[in-house]
Amino acid sequence: MTTRGGLYDEGVVFELPKNSTTITTLATFSGATGMYPGGVIIDGQGNLYGATGYGGGPNGTGGGTIWKLAKGSGTITVLASFPSNANIVNTLGMAADAQGDLYGTTMGGGATGQGTGWGLVKGSNSITTLASFGGTNGASPYGNVLLDAQGDLYGTEL
Repeated sequence: MTTRGGLYDEGVVFELPKNSTTITTLATFSGATGMYPGGVIIDGQGNLYGATGYGGGPNGTGGGTIWKLAKGSGTITVLASFPSNANIVNTLGMAADAQGDLYGTTMGGGATGQGTGWGLVKGSNSITTLASFGGTNGASPYGNVLLDAQGDLYGTEL
């Protein structure tokens, strides 16, 4: 991922094949598909998933997107958009469970404005707030998240 560059200067998904020095742009982000992507994960079929910090929603003015790039496709598919009050989606990392459900965090929004843990069930376009950060339990989470075998979500904040 790059957070800038591409046709709209809003980031790209790229590939750098092993033993190569050539970077290939696989897809470009725009306001509608999201802006300023971050970390990416890959499933067993080679599909890529990630989140953007901004964009999506009507006219690219949303609070970020959760997206998919199917293997062999050059088209970013928006799986869900965050509302504009999500206040910066944490794009450093997300996690997927065995069913293909996705999990991550936002740095703002939620009950106290200090961030949330979220989930997106595979096949749904509705992001669920799992919990809100409130200061004493952390604030503005910004780092990778991990899932254990029981489905417990772990992460850190800055």
